[in-house]
Amino acid sequence: MHKKLLIFICLLSSSFQLLIGQEDVKVYVNSLKGFPSIDASIIMRNPAGMDSGQVIIIEDNKVKNLIAFNEVENDSVISGKSVLILFENHYNRPDQTNFFQSLLSSTMSEVIDDGDEFYFASFDWNRDELGNNTLDFESELATENSNDIVEWADNVLPKSHKYTKEKGALIHRAISEAIDFMEDLTTENSKVVVILSSGFSSIYDQEVDATSVIAKSLKNNIPVYSIEYDLKLNDKYTLEEISNETFGLCESFNKNDLSSAKIKFISFLGDVVERSKGKKYQIKYSSDLPKDGDLKNVEVEIKGRKHLLSFITPKPTFGDWLKANAILAAIIGLMLLIIIVLVIVVLVKRKKKNIQSELERSKRMSSMEEANRLAQDKIKKQEDTLKHNSERDRIQAEKELLEKQNLARKEREAELIVIMKQNGIPRFTGSFEGQYGELMIDKPTVSIGRKDSNYYILNHPTVSGEHAEIVFKDGEYWVNDLNSSNGTKINGRNIKSQKLNHSDILQVGEIELTFLK
Repeated sequence: MHKKLLIFICLLSSSFQLLIGQEDVKVYVNSLKGFPSIDASIIMRNPAGMDSGQVIIIEDNKVKNLIAFNEVENDSVISGKSVLILFENHYNRPDQTNFFQSLLSSTMSEVIDDGDEFYFASFDWNRDELGNNTLDFESELATENSNDIVEWADNVLPKSHKYTKEKGALIHRAISEAIDFMEDLTTENSKVVVILSSGFSSIYDQEVDATSVIAKSLKNNIPVYSIEYDLKLNDKYTLEEISNETFGLCESFNKNDLSSAKIKFISFLGDVVERSKGKKYQIKYSSDLPKDGDLKNVEVEIKGRKHLLSFITPKPTFGDWLKANAILAAIIGLMLLIIIVLVIVVLVKRKKKNIQSELERSKRMSSMEEANRLAQDKIKKQEDTLKHNSERDRIQAEKELLEKQNLARKEREAELIVIMKQNGIPRFTGSFEGQYGELMIDKPTVSIGRKDSNYYILNHPTVSGEHAEIVFKDGEYWVNDLNSSNGTKINGRNIKSQKLNHSDILQVGEIELTFLK
């Protein structure tokens, strides 16, 4: 009775999200660029998914064929998982308690990943010390430490003695309180409830049942996963329905299946994030709806449940109008063609007239340009003649000036050489690598370097192309370094410019020369 009522309520809810029942579905349009082809997406929480045969498009009471149906990657971003572990603490079942304690002790270090949040609570019956609540939290703060969960589970001790003969516990009430607790958490993680129980829910709890738990789970998008301790009794109430209906997983084990339970528990929690994303599908179909720019609602039936696909059709284009009014468009087109032909005839005649006028004007302009060109050529020839004469005079003047300067320089140099000879021509002497030589300073300026343009050429890699110069000035001899690479030294000291004295040792690169006056 409860399930039928819930189904009725579900059919009255939003067509975009079905919060109660087998599916929680979103249907929306991706693109109308190719209209009448419509590209839409379907996202369903149920990780079991569907096939194309379970999708029916109904447009104006007509079933439309799908052009395409493809499962695509669901790119929903979920940081991690937030898990509340519910530990059934039944007074009469110590083997069950030990089984679940061993399960948590051996698996928790493998199921907690970075960014996860874990909570732990035990339950049996309502107790006064819990404020008439069912869940007994060791801590309401999240932990990322597996040792905390193991320690909390190991500290679980039977507390309720009032119903020691009762097989069941307040399982539905515990799950309901767990979902309320998880709903209040602010997190980007996927929220799940994992219940460790025998599955026996008390028949005396009339306020909360499986149907209401399923509805609350779906509404808050919090699936219920369960590991059952199988007591091999025929009157067992199962958690399988709750897990399946809320998109969780369920598995049952007896006390001898601990190793299998460990594998399944690790597998369950390892799949939580991916399963929480659900499935995403891309569909396409060709619409018969008119282009009018109005809002349209199309029914999408998925696994027997109807949802609305809402979109606004594109506004009609000029091409659409032509298709709808072909005869009128042909008449208008013919009239436009006649008008265009008449316009072209008029334009052609006008163009011919303009061309003739332009030719006559061009001839007149050509005659004027030719006369102007001849006049300009005459003027240019006259200017070139004057320029040539002026340039010739300038070159002759510069030549005469240069000759005078050279003559003056030679006369000055000859005078200096006379003065130098009066005191005796100085020289440099030296030997290098077994060769002896002398360099006579018989000019006022003597350059030394590796280049052929120097007065004295010292062909050695340590000597720069233009290394140094010896200058006779005011009766004295000076040596100037010409920014050489290895520098110039007198008596072992680097110099830029220095007067030479008798017996000074001039070092050019690795070559040493003695100055003698």
